[in-house]
Amino acid sequence: MKTCVAVVLLFFGGVCFAQVSPDGRPQNHAAYPEAEAAAAWRGLAASYVRKALKDQTLDKNPTLNARVDTVMAAVGAAVATVDLRFANSSWKAILIEEFGHGAAAFPGETILVDAKFMRTLQLNDDELALIFSHEVAHVVAGHASAKLSFMAEFLGKEKVPNARTALLEFLADDDLS
Repeated sequence: MKTCVAVVLLFFGGVCFAQVSPDGRPQNHAAYPEAEAAAAWRGLAASYVRKALKDQTLDKNPTLNARVDTVMAAVGAAVATVDLRFANSSWKAILIEEFGHGAAAFPGETILVDAKFMRTLQLNDDELALIFSHEVAHVVAGHASAKLSFMAEFLGKEKVPNARTALLEFLADDDLS
């Protein structure tokens, strides 16, 4: 029960606050169409997973992976009840050793999780559900498009004609780190 309540509260909080800019106006401006932005981010997630496969850094602990799958399924079911766009979604969390980002959500109902981060914190199921819910809220709120719009504005839209180019160029710019 605690997990469900925590999931719903964090999910609603993330969605509500994410939709409003600091000046109180809705954030609707997008430099790239939602589908294009989502495809660019899904490509980035896939590249992280391909690298983990190549480097053999996917977590292989069956007990930990089963636990993560169970918690992610519960969070996904909660999301489906509050946002019908995700009613038929199959959310997945993928554990990668030393991913370096804690956890990151991507369109396509995928969350990548740093397995070392999770083990170090010794997260229980409720705490794990909170992290997953927070990440899911980013996807539901459309932060992928908003972030790419920022990148396009920062880099110059004329310089980056599509979402994939904007994402790759922004991430490759050494001056930003």
